[in-house]
Amino acid sequence: MRGAIPEGQVGINSVSEIIGVVNPGTSSATVTFSFLFQSGTAYRTVLTVPAQRRAQLDVMALPNFPVGEPYSVFFESTRPVTLNLPTDAFGDEFASEFSDKAYTLWGFGEGFRPKREGVVTEYLRLFNPQEGDVLVEITLHFDGGLGEETFRRTLPARRVQEFDVHDFVTGDKRNKKVFYGITVKAAQPVVAYMAHYDSFFPGGFGTLGAPLGTSVGV
Repeated sequence: MRGAIPEGQVGINSVSEIIGVVNPGTSSATVTFSFLFQSGTAYRTVLTVPAQRRAQLDVMALPNFPVGEPYSVFFESTRPVTLNLPTDAFGDEFASEFSDKAYTLWGFGEGFRPKREGVVTEYLRLFNPQEGDVLVEITLHFDGGLGEETFRRTLPARRVQEFDVHDFVTGDKRNKKVFYGITVKAAQPVVAYMAHYDSFFPGGFGTLGAPLGTSVGV
């Protein structure tokens, strides 16, 4: 069994990440975690989960764990397990499930950039599980008759890449409050995650997108 989540941010926006693992089976599970960083480096560790028990992995407690760089968490388990990733980010509690599949199209319905900069944070995390580079198209579909904008980016093999969504709001649209949806279209299946935080609310969320298109196991 395999799965991945592109949301890893210890030392960036988060001070705590604890991965919970539940093993509902009748024999123990050995779960191998690979933390795949944007720079191309990796950190690996193993967690054994007894039968019909829960165990957890405290990322901050891992010896010599690199901090301050985006990463994707990829796991392989000898038995079927369930995982989640609660993250203490922006002074709030984010949480997301892992995906066992990558898709060629992902959709997000929530996007907002106010006229005043610095009060809203939005980013995309895209994980490429393929053995080669993958070309993606990131499209913002604006509300209010403002059209859409598409940007192409290349995701290196077996890495996560982070993108500031507000960098894709250009021209006169940067001088007004804009709302938009986002689609991520890929030449080969990838995993897409988005996070949003309002400092004036305050509050935020992080989520995998709505999966569409062709899928393969990660």
